Formats: sequence, structure tokens, C-alpha cells
Amino acid sequence: MGKREASTPTTDEPGRAGGETIAAFGRVLRRRRETLGVSQTQLSWEAGIDRKFISRIERGLREPCLETIVKLTEALEIPLGEFMEEVGQALAGHGSA
Repeated sequence: MGKREASTPTTDEPGRAGGETIAAFGRVLRRRRETLGVSQTQLSWEAGIDRKFISRIERGLREPCLETIVKLTEALEIPLGEFMEEVGQALAGHGSA
């Protein structure tokens, strides 16, 4: 059993490789959900996704697949392109997410 090299990117570690994108996605999701006054439980019900999984996505601990992203944005009635643009802005440091 070998050690994982320090440079090996993982998606579960915010600030490293894909992890920063996942963290930004989660921050934008939480901000948009809260702005709309929707609880995680309500979003869970509307999107058909486990509430605990939504919590983990918002905290940047889980990477949602495309199908899950679509379900989340549809449940929040946010166009997918608009949502992903916000994630891009958050990554570029232009958003408050």
C-alpha cells in the first residue's frame, strides 16, 4: 500500500485542483437557496435528492453529477447557464459566494 503523493488532486479537498470548483459550487448553491428562502429540506423534496447530500454539496464535501446539478437548478428555478456563470464568477473572485 503506497502513500498518496502530495500533488495528487482530489475533489474532496477545497483549494486543490477540482476541490476549489466544488467549494465554489457549494457556496453559490447555498447563497441562492437561502436568498430564495428555501430550506435544505424543501430543496431536497423538490429536487428528489437526500438533504444530507445537499448539505455535503454546499460544504464542498461532495461533487454532484450533472444530473444532480440539473435537478438542483430546476428545483430552485434557476437557469443552469446562469447558475454556472455565478460559479465561474465565484472562482474568479468576482462574486461574494
